[in-house]
Amino acid sequence: MNDQERAHGFDLDDLARLAEVPARTVRYYRQIGLLEAPTRAGRRAFYGADQLPRLRLIATLRSRGLALDAIARVLDDDAAEHDQLGQLLQLGDTLQTPWVDDRAAVLDADGILAILGTDDSATFGTLESYGIVYRRPRTDPPRWDVPSLAMLHLAGEIAGAGVESELAWRAQALLSEHLGRLADDLVALFTESAGDGFGGQGTLEELTEGYEGLRKLAHAGVQLAFAHEMEAALGRFVQRGGVFEVDRRVREGGTA
Repeated sequence: MNDQERAHGFDLDDLARLAEVPARTVRYYRQIGLLEAPTRAGRRAFYGADQLPRLRLIATLRSRGLALDAIARVLDDDAAEHDQLGQLLQLGDTLQTPWVDDRAAVLDADGILAILGTDDSATFGTLESYGIVYRRPRTDPPRWDVPSLAMLHLAGEIAGAGVESELAWRAQALLSEHLGRLADDLVALFTESAGDGFGGQGTLEELTEGYEGLRKLAHAGVQLAFAHEMEAALGRFVQRGGVFEVDRRVREGGTA
């Protein structure tokens, strides 16, 4: 690019190269309004010089896990001009800190069965139907993606306690369904209460500390609340004669 061309800004290839993103990404961001459309100078199209730092900022926010619609809101916030961007990114990192010591893995059949403590290969169908493992295509011998090793180990412990695997997966799916909604509701509650009951006066430092404290205490809180609710539910079950219903079902071979 010569000096005369550079005065117009950057062409697509230069902008993509300097921002270290594919040219197709630049085009896409332009199409959805994250970047301004280029201007034409003769037969050439040029992006304004201010689009390079903007594109770099988009890349930074994407690397920190922000969705494109959230990035659009950040870029439209002219008042702050991103003065607090570093603190906002720190808060975002805090919110995405793992809550459990867990990791994904790729295992073969023997590895999965060893964790489950069984030699029944029929269990793979159940595991896949509940999303505990995913068969990798075109692997011979077959291998599976395991999104959560902790969940797979828990399944083995549940089976060792005498709970049939299919029932254990159904119970886990039920827990995930309800806890997923609960987690969303809690996030909404703390978000609505920011600076008014949560996170002190609502400064970014106070909010970061608040979420860090929440992460440390949430496990104990959920466990305690769930234990009390299970006690109450089992009490109601006994009071309405549930024990006798269970006994009748067992004597009749599990059918009502």
